[in-house]
Amino acid sequence: MNMQEHLIHGEKVIRVFSPKRKGYFWFYFFAVFTCWTFFIPLILILVVEIEIRAKKYIITNKRVISDYTFIQKQSSSAELHKITDVYLKQGLMDRVFNVGSLEINTAGSNKKEIIIERIETPFEIKKLIVSKRSNNY
Repeated sequence: MNMQEHLIHGEKVIRVFSPKRKGYFWFYFFAVFTCWTFFIPLILILVVEIEIRAKKYIITNKRVISDYTFIQKQSSSAELHKITDVYLKQGLMDRVFNVGSLEINTAGSNKKEIIIERIETPFEIKKLIVSKRSNNY
């Protein structure tokens, strides 16, 4: 992924990250559990690997960017000064492996603008986004 295509004038990258394999624990568990069939585990592992390699998240000094590039390219962003809420979601196994998901909501919208899935150290990322948002006011 060429990060420069996402950046606007004066924008600097603070952090780039992607989903982690340990966030897909149940997919791997089910793949091992169904190893007596050949196609189910193969498809599950292929889907997980595509997800991990295709998704990238970027935090800059101005925005949070979500990028998905596989066959087609999907990109969305939320300006830091417009972010109203950052929700952290973490299940039991996520807490064991220290992974989780963040949902970012902006002013003027009822839907989640950016969903950052299965990332490592989600509390740290949430603190980073909130602190950068506060600096932009």
